[in-house]
Amino acid sequence: MPRHVIIIGNGFDLFLGRRTKYSDFYKSDIYCPKDYPAPLIDYLNQWQPTRGLSEVKWFDFETELYNYAQINEDIQDPISSEEHKILAYIKGRNCSVSAEEICNFLYVPSNNDGDIYVLFNNPEIEKREIFAKKTREFLMKMVEKGLLIQTDDLKYYYIKDPVYAETKEIRDKAAFYKIKDGLRGYLLDQPFSHANDDELRRRLNAIFDMDNYDTVEVFTFNYTFVPWPEKANVQYVHGNLKEDTIVIGTKEYNETDNSYKFLQKAMDDNFNPPAIIDSLLTLGDGDKVTFFGHSLGENDQQYFRDFIQARSTGMTFKNLTIEFVLKSLDDKQYTKMALQEMSGNQLTSFQSKNKVIFRSSEDM
Repeated sequence: MPRHVIIIGNGFDLFLGRRTKYSDFYKSDIYCPKDYPAPLIDYLNQWQPTRGLSEVKWFDFETELYNYAQINEDIQDPISSEEHKILAYIKGRNCSVSAEEICNFLYVPSNNDGDIYVLFNNPEIEKREIFAKKTREFLMKMVEKGLLIQTDDLKYYYIKDPVYAETKEIRDKAAFYKIKDGLRGYLLDQPFSHANDDELRRRLNAIFDMDNYDTVEVFTFNYTFVPWPEKANVQYVHGNLKEDTIVIGTKEYNETDNSYKFLQKAMDDNFNPPAIIDSLLTLGDGDKVTFFGHSLGENDQQYFRDFIQARSTGMTFKNLTIEFVLKSLDDKQYTKMALQEMSGNQLTSFQSKNKVIFRSSEDM
């Protein structure tokens, strides 16, 4: 009984004409939190991919999350120590406070512990009246920066978000969840309906040659709904929009202090992937697996590595078809590089032991 296992990536949504590129989300100012004062957001904003934003894929974004987790201690915090001291004080008061109250808290003559030098780095402001003026100027800069909000009478200040007063690790976690929530909101706002679902089902049935297989399993890494033919058993690897279970993040990695484990997909409460690994490993002669629009990026290779290695070193299956559908055959090199890495540098063996096909979605 021949089986067809279909692995769906973001390139498939793009094939259907959906605006689901990373660049589409990043440019959506309503949903992408570019101004949140966390080092993670600053890092992502300053990240300049060599291919340009329009060519950045979701696996590039997830790779940068992984890279950030390795170097976060060296990333400058957008909230300075002086600003953090003021934010922590206002949060501790649990109410709006005046500039005079903040000045009273901050002002310590230099013959004590020198806090006024820490705040303004200028020994000439020891005089109280000058210190008060500088404090007000500093508070206004925090308002302009979006850290503080002034009351309507301009006499009191309060924090825009109490999380701003927390450590950078806590703010990074909050920023990460804002990205996740923003992505969900962005996707929900996209017009994913189709003029004729039945026509799309017929098209998908033809594209994947479903009539020639007894079993069709679809493992989609996308969060969006697609009207698949009834024959297809569709399973979501990283959750879906309908059930509000979307999962984003990095591969699993060792981290000594655990403070950034929240970036790993496996740590997400919604992480409950279907048996995609076992399904791939049980494919044999006469079966077929199609990777459609999937980058085989580093953060998802945990699902495919065992299969690729087994098909590179085990028995030869000349009638096991392994198909890669790419946007353009110009992308074949990237796919081969991923296969070479997962096979343990046995790409030649992988292609010799199986019926490997590369196709372009532009021809479909």
